[in-house]
Amino acid sequence: MTRSGFFSAENPTENMALGFTAMSGDGSPESGKLQRNTSMIELMGSPGGGAYSTIRDMIQFGHSLVTNRLVSATMRDEMWI
Repeated sequence: MTRSGFFSAENPTENMALGFTAMSGDGSPESGKLQRNTSMIELMGSPGGGAYSTIRDMIQFGHSLVTNRLVSATMRDEMWI
């Protein structure tokens, strides 16, 4: 996994897609006024976790999990109960 990690305010994420929203930073609606959503991106340590990944990395993670390369079959089965 080479393109996964956590968003950081100090170290911008390379090639990160930025979106736009009609909401202000505090979540209240601002009809008709679009602005970047950077103030709404979760950072590492926040309740949302602030993680990012590519589909290729997620496939590799899933494959490693089901083939017992990431954790043992016993541990994986305990997590999936």
